[in-house]
Order: sequence, then C-alpha cells, then structure tokens
Amino acid sequence: MQDALDDCTLDQWVDKTQALPSRFEAARHAAVQRLKPNVVHVALPKRTLNDEAELKAWLAEVETLLNNKLKLGPVAL
Repeated sequence: MQDALDDCTLDQWVDKTQALPSRFEAARHAAVQRLKPNVVHVALPKRTLNDEAELKAWLAEVETLLNNKLKLGPVAL
C-alpha cells in the first residue's frame, strides 16, 4: 500500500480522484447499455437560468427533446 502511495505524486492523485466521476458515469452508461441495448442516451442542454421565464423555456426545450428521443426507444439521462 505504501509503495502505491509513493509511486504517485500528489498532483497525480488529484488527477485520479478528479477522473472518478467520469469513470463512474461511463460504468453506469455501460450497465444501462447491457440491460437495455436499445436505450437512447440524452444529454440535457446546459444553461444558466436567471428567472422563471428562462426556466420555463428550458423546460419546454427539454420536454420536446425527450419526447422526440422517446420515439426512438427508452431514454437514459
């Protein structure tokens, strides 16, 4: 265990830990793909919302996007 710690610099450990969320997401994606091979993965549009009007516009956009993707099969977010 100590050897593993000695083999990596602190910056390398930071890089490894910062990579974990994307690795977990990739594992989740692979698991969903195995359970439902026809699943459609959808990335929600990213926004900074400043008020309720912008929120409603974003929700309408997402609803349209998801409805269109649901026509292709099950959807994973």
